[in-house]
Amino acid sequence: MTASAAPSTILLVEDDDAVRAFAAQALRRAGYSVLEAPPPTWRWNWRPSGARRSMAC
Repeated sequence: MTASAAPSTILLVEDDDAVRAFAAQALRRAGYSVLEAPPPTWRWNWRPSGARRSMAC
């Protein structure tokens, strides 16, 4: 990410705690803001308060 680019936020969804922690750390070091989704049983209904969804994969 370049200095002139607008900051981006990524919703990180991963079942494996170690993989999720590694990915979150790598993304933060790359300059992204990272929201980590709670455990899988909450995944489909969870959204940070005030957030709007622009894309779902």
